[in-house]
Amino acid sequence: MPRSTRLLAVLATFLPVLIGATPAAEQPVSDADRREITSTLTALEQKWTRVWATKDVSVLGALLAADFVATTANGEFRTKQQHIAAYAEDVRTFSGSVNTEVSVHVLTTRAAVITGLDTVRGRTPEGAAVVEQYRWTDTWLLRNGLWQCVATHETRLK
Repeated sequence: MPRSTRLLAVLATFLPVLIGATPAAEQPVSDADRREITSTLTALEQKWTRVWATKDVSVLGALLAADFVATTANGEFRTKQQHIAAYAEDVRTFSGSVNTEVSVHVLTTRAAVITGLDTVRGRTPEGAAVVEQYRWTDTWLLRNGLWQCVATHETRLK
């Protein structure tokens, strides 16, 4: 069996366990549920991207799960607390951030993966212009009636 096929078989077996569902218990996602989940998670991603400009890191406290893990653009791993601190400690001033190319992949009624491109604009403390782009992947789970991001991975494009 090719390595990629084995990996998919392992994921198919263990992903439901990781998100708290069993294959037999999970029903196909209806079109209505898919639309609602997509709308909800897109709005949550917009709240997250606005944190660049507002510096309101309390928003991240609600959006990120306690067991959240980030893989940053420079390859380091961060916990929820470390990720929030990085936003709070960033001394640059951002005028805005825009998510584009957002695609919501609804896996179940309790799990989704979202990909997109975030473009942030601002200035350094010295006044130099900042324009950065990040390609990102976020994994969201619905736990106790609340959608929270459990993992993110970002790649800096410029």
